[in-house]
Amino acid sequence: MRRAAVALALATAAMLSCSEEPAPRPRVDRATAPKSDADLVQEQLARDPNDAEAWYHLGEILERGGLYEREVEALRKAIALKPEMGWAHMKLGTACNRLGRYEEAIEHFREAEKHLKPQPMLYNNLAFSYGKLGKNAEEIAVLRKALALRPNYASAHLNLGMALLRKGAREEAEKEQRLLQELDEGAAATLQNAIEASAVAASAPRERSRR
Repeated sequence: MRRAAVALALATAAMLSCSEEPAPRPRVDRATAPKSDADLVQEQLARDPNDAEAWYHLGEILERGGLYEREVEALRKAIALKPEMGWAHMKLGTACNRLGRYEEAIEHFREAEKHLKPQPMLYNNLAFSYGKLGKNAEEIAVLRKALALRPNYASAHLNLGMALLRKGAREEAEKEQRLLQELDEGAAATLQNAIEASAVAASAPRERSRR
């Protein structure tokens, strides 16, 4: 029973990527005395509350502090001022994932997709949303998109392996595990543990039927 519980826990695990692209920086005048990024952004917003980039950067700062509700508020202001800001939609989707708002996350990831060139991280994080909603086919499809763009994306290989296990496609998951061995030993071990636990969970009903 313990191994089956482990299988369930691992099968629901997924990894959210952190931002890979340098974020746009607000147009701030740096004083000679050192100031924090938060101070500089707040000063810029006091001068110009309609600076979408400054609101975006404030969202970044709040994200680093784990203040996700406030991050969402800042990013929504950025998007209200500049609806075509794809990076803000993408970051907002990730924040919504962290807050468990998966339907809203999907909306923002899809909106980001309209304004950005194809991004592996976007599809990986979109897959997280689909997985949490139990939309396994959509989850697998967007993970394959992520890997088509970046074949050595370890997080996406791990997430795809987990999604394939949930689908019951253990042989395909094993293929992802073999690929991971060359990319990330820790992720490969995580997926291998999930595969083994899944096998134990699958064999349990057969063992009970023999008794």
